[in-house]
Amino acid sequence: MIKRKMTSAFAVAAMMGVATAFAVNPFSDVPSDSWAYQAVDQLATAGIINGYPDGTFKGQNNITRYEMAQMIAKGMANQDRANAEQQAMLNRLADEFSNELNTLGVRVAKLEDRVGNVKVTGDARINYIGREGIDGYDYEDKLTARVRLGLDAKVNKNTSVKARITTGSIELGDSSKDAQANWDLAYVEHKFGKNVVVDAGRYTQKFGGGLIYSSNFDGVGATAKLGKKVTLNGAYGYMTAGRFAKVSKENNGDVGIVNANVAVNDRFSFGGMLAHVGTANVRMGNGKKNNDFDNVYGFNAKYNVGKLAVHGEWVKASGLSDSDVWNVGAKWGNYKIDKKNSWVVGLDYYDQSKNAPIFKTQKYESNDLQKTTRFEGYKAWELGASYAPEKNIGINAYYGFNAKTQDGNRVNDYYRADLNFKF
Repeated sequence: MIKRKMTSAFAVAAMMGVATAFAVNPFSDVPSDSWAYQAVDQLATAGIINGYPDGTFKGQNNITRYEMAQMIAKGMANQDRANAEQQAMLNRLADEFSNELNTLGVRVAKLEDRVGNVKVTGDARINYIGREGIDGYDYEDKLTARVRLGLDAKVNKNTSVKARITTGSIELGDSSKDAQANWDLAYVEHKFGKNVVVDAGRYTQKFGGGLIYSSNFDGVGATAKLGKKVTLNGAYGYMTAGRFAKVSKENNGDVGIVNANVAVNDRFSFGGMLAHVGTANVRMGNGKKNNDFDNVYGFNAKYNVGKLAVHGEWVKASGLSDSDVWNVGAKWGNYKIDKKNSWVVGLDYYDQSKNAPIFKTQKYESNDLQKTTRFEGYKAWELGASYAPEKNIGINAYYGFNAKTQDGNRVNDYYRADLNFKF
């Protein structure tokens, strides 16, 4: 529903009068090729909008925007009788004639705050991955595609239901597996005031800065802002992606996570993370199961000045040797896919011990630095660049090089290129 001032809306309705009957063409003075005419006509037929007593608009043959706003204001007063489709019509009309409605004293809520509003967004990606082969390991280049659609349905001004459907990664040229869309996110988000947000269901949860996990999570999470500098995040539930993908609940384990971040100033921020993994059937960075630890902890920091940004993160499993993993990197530029000609270039270094608690990460596991488990731990560099040639179109390129195991044996380098679309 559209948030409104009922007194103003009904005052407009009283000023204009209430129709007792409709002609076959109730608003005959409105051009028939106008989308607004079609919408108003349908709403009038349904009894949501009432015209003047004789069933026509008054004045010029071409109805003015101000007169149209008067009709819409009456519909807003009757919106409690409107179904979902009629609500959508009223929403679009209110957006189009918001200035005129404001002049009439009828406040039009922002689209994202409107009850009954469903926002649909999405992204698509075409991806190429190639590797340099090493002795004893054959690898074929891959070209894949993926499409995702996101839904954001407004329940009330503080509550939204959100979901996402994805095709998953489809390897082009391989018809042995049919693409099957599935819902990979489904959760409720509720805001308590301006500073506390709670998510419940299957949502995206980050551990620290995202080095060891930043993906789907089943459970409940809360984020609170304490003043302007401190942000706290806590969650309880189950990891469901990466090394926990397609794992039954019996073979999974509950996780408790606490993240803290402090923005010292506009340039520098730092944070810490503590996760209790309990009896989770954990697969470490080397692919082996390990239940010899309970907690994972780490620290992260960011510093930026102008177009230069420097970041770093370190994570370790408590009481377990050879379980450190860390990353440092620098970026130059300010890439945003919805900003034409924006760009960024960056260089990262990764050092992962053989028992590192790498569960799932957006940072490098998705870039295929390590997909095999025949070596234990590695060190590697990654060079990346992104550019937006047009609004909502992004080109991303990565090169992982000089990759070696902790023992100094060579690991294959890789190449990756993404063509991304946002809609």
